[in-house]
Amino acid sequence: MYQFPAIAPFMVIFTTIVVLILVIPFYRNYKLIASISLVGFFIAFYSLFNHSEGLPFWAKDMIFISGFSIYFIQLILFVAMLINIISIGYFGKVEEEKEEYYLFLQVAVLGTITMIASQHFAVFFIGLELLSIPLYVMIGYIRKNPANIEASIKYLILAAASTSFFLFGIALVYLVTGTMNIFQVLSYINSTQPSYLCLIGIGMILAALGFKLSLSPFHMWTPDVYQGASSPVTAFLATVSKGGAFALLINLFANIYLQSGRTIVIALIVVSGLSMFIGNLLALRQNSLKRLLACSSIAHLGYLLVPIIIGGLTGIRSAIFYLTAYFITTIGAFTVIAILSNKGKEIDSIDDFKGLYSKNKSLAIVLSVMMFSFAGIPLTAGFMSKFYILLIGVVNAQWLLLWLLIINSAIGLYYYLKVVFYILKPLPKIQNNKSVILPFGSAIVLSISLLIVIWIGVAPNGLLKIIYLFYK
Repeated sequence: MYQFPAIAPFMVIFTTIVVLILVIPFYRNYKLIASISLVGFFIAFYSLFNHSEGLPFWAKDMIFISGFSIYFIQLILFVAMLINIISIGYFGKVEEEKEEYYLFLQVAVLGTITMIASQHFAVFFIGLELLSIPLYVMIGYIRKNPANIEASIKYLILAAASTSFFLFGIALVYLVTGTMNIFQVLSYINSTQPSYLCLIGIGMILAALGFKLSLSPFHMWTPDVYQGASSPVTAFLATVSKGGAFALLINLFANIYLQSGRTIVIALIVVSGLSMFIGNLLALRQNSLKRLLACSSIAHLGYLLVPIIIGGLTGIRSAIFYLTAYFITTIGAFTVIAILSNKGKEIDSIDDFKGLYSKNKSLAIVLSVMMFSFAGIPLTAGFMSKFYILLIGVVNAQWLLLWLLIINSAIGLYYYLKVVFYILKPLPKIQNNKSVILPFGSAIVLSISLLIVIWIGVAPNGLLKIIYLFYK
């Protein structure tokens, strides 16, 4: 029983799924279903505060829960709670049956936290499918919207291809190493010069993870799916769905020794550089805010590869710090888009945000701060997360990676500040008569996002202490 706290979030989410399956067919009450889902996330999140007695926890070499896993799972559940709140207001305006959406949301989150806690490639694959299959439905959930259906089909086809790469990759790795234990595979890579078959397998696994994380050159689906999906689902795609893949990326690649894994490290550097340049250059040409954020996410994941390539404790901590800041900033931006959207019709063009300050000062301020954070402007979370990466890069003399990050951050300034310019642009008085109603739940999410982004930007030591506590 003393180990129960370690697996409590899995049990809570599973129980919530069972409850939703039993309740939805017999009692179609949208607010009740959404509330059950939100309570499930909250209980799972709260259960992790009593984790210390049961850690570290192993389950037959399949599941490994440590401080690293707990922090990631807690972050995923916190972001899932915020997305649940955003979804209540957004899908409440949709005329179609919408209760099942929260069932798919719970299953997808269960898949993500399973991926994070997996110690075995087979368990990771189960979690990957638990995440991917509900996502196909969530992306195309509003059937009357052709853009939703198109985005779902595109994601389905490309996700199936990436899954094939992943399965073939782990098959090759198993053929060479004789194990599918993630940490034993890492130990094999570090202890000997990997064979060509092993390197091909690792490359295919990296390609599959690159798809999930929108890394270049596996990014092609990202702008179309981000634009076509509903705003809460896009927020989920940009944050929660990437958490599990990023956890494996850290576990498998952040601790590779340069001597034995030189080819893998070079491949990571190439992917990082391509992601930065392609993401930023694509974002420069976008007139859709969701496509702009999709392209910028490619660049941000390229930035995130820098501390993973550097490796070690400081590299992993800075990657976790950056990911936390990016997740919260992304939630804040997509919450504004969800509030401005109506009955499944997305407000997406950058022109649609022109004069937002004249219509609703609160939304304009929040979205502007989120853009500043994405751009890395001082006193925001984005600035401190990039500064942390630059600091460890200087300490480890990784000058190539640092110059790539600096140059691309400068490119990103243009398109982020362009959005802020449109937001603050004054409207003629004749157009300044349409106010925007701010739902209570979404207002809470905006307040939380704004406070955390500013808190991390002004006093980052608080988050750093939390990360150090979990990942010693």
